[in-house]
Amino acid sequence: MLRLYLGSVVAFGLVGCATIPLESRTEDDLCSLYYNPIRFSKVEVLEELLRRDLIDTDALRTIDRGNISVGMSKCQVYAAWGYPWEVNNYVSGNGRSQYLVYAYRGIHGYMVPHSSVYLRNGRVQSISQH
Repeated sequence: MLRLYLGSVVAFGLVGCATIPLESRTEDDLCSLYYNPIRFSKVEVLEELLRRDLIDTDALRTIDRGNISVGMSKCQVYAAWGYPWEVNNYVSGNGRSQYLVYAYRGIHGYMVPHSSVYLRNGRVQSISQH
């Protein structure tokens, strides 16, 4: 009886995990899907990014090389490098700032920071390599 119950829970859980259409994705999620297009082709993700005017062809050349630059939007950073390991948010009189930390898994499984991106009002202000 327990096996039947667990099988039903697993089956229900899988049905509940249906793919969210691109049109319903948040901007951050959609942008990071360009970096790692799970369940979608990169072309489908790009078409939705262009439809929403979140990316332009000039930035796309830089993104496709895996690079970012000062002036890019947060979406463009996510498209080039994916979701960051850590996000720190700040609000001041100058607007909203974010500090994105990118890391890789080190030899012993610990996360090792390699780059930080400072955003002010949604645009890259500086990039630091660790």
